[in-house]
Amino acid sequence: MPDVCPSCGAFIGQLHQPFCNRELCPFCGDFITTCNCIFEVLSLTAEGSRLVEDYEDDSIEPLRSICDRWTMAVEVKGRIPYGARSNDP
Repeated sequence: MPDVCPSCGAFIGQLHQPFCNRELCPFCGDFITTCNCIFEVLSLTAEGSRLVEDYEDDSIEPLRSICDRWTMAVEVKGRIPYGARSNDP
């Protein structure tokens, strides 16, 4: 494993930039940008799920609120620093 995340520049032991494509999900351990935990943890409706899947602009509602809720859930669960798990790429 490189000493620095090739996607966001985090050093071993540091947190990735939020939602770096190499950040691991604290709920399932898979990559946070491709796992399905956002749907399950937030109990998203069909409309909310569609907004996340289509992901166009997270600066406007209602996607902004969904992203804020997901960020909070990940923070509360505990973000995983780069290199903290053996399955880090």
